Amino acid sequence: MPSPIIGSFAQILAENRSRFNSKFAAARRYDPKLDAAAFGDHVRSVVAPLVEAVDRENPATTAEAAEALYDLSLDLIAQEFLGPNSRYPYVADGWRVLLPRLPRFIAESPRQFVGSVTNALYNLSATPGALITASPLIGEHNGEIFTGIGLTGEEIATLRKQKVI
Repeated sequence: MPSPIIGSFAQILAENRSRFNSKFAAARRYDPKLDAAAFGDHVRSVVAPLVEAVDRENPATTAEAAEALYDLSLDLIAQEFLGPNSRYPYVADGWRVLLPRLPRFIAESPRQFVGSVTNALYNLSATPGALITASPLIGEHNGEIFTGIGLTGEEIATLRKQKVI
């Protein structure tokens, strides 16, 4: 059984149930292949935590963020930018991994910020050979760098022992 939506987002959905249901119904009429289960899973696993993060950051913008994230999700699930059939993996990954780290920016301008980030992620997904990789850890490449400037393994070990590096 899917996890329930709780907290501020649950309250916003309950208070505006008919409006949110109408939005879904209109989206479904426009695009009959809109997958209700995929949308529900996305709302529970991605949108709800984002809304709660915005609520912790700036409660005054929670309702606006909830509305924007819901609307964008409807469009993006229908177009298979998000969800289990996502044709653009960077978009889906960005919503799951990147956006939760940026609640302050989502709170400031939810529709514009999330739309801009989604557009950038789409462009990365659509660019052949584009890779998104994590930044190296501090010191991860020190050995290669020090070897590259001519230090021997013994000299590097001495510097590490002396806690210089």
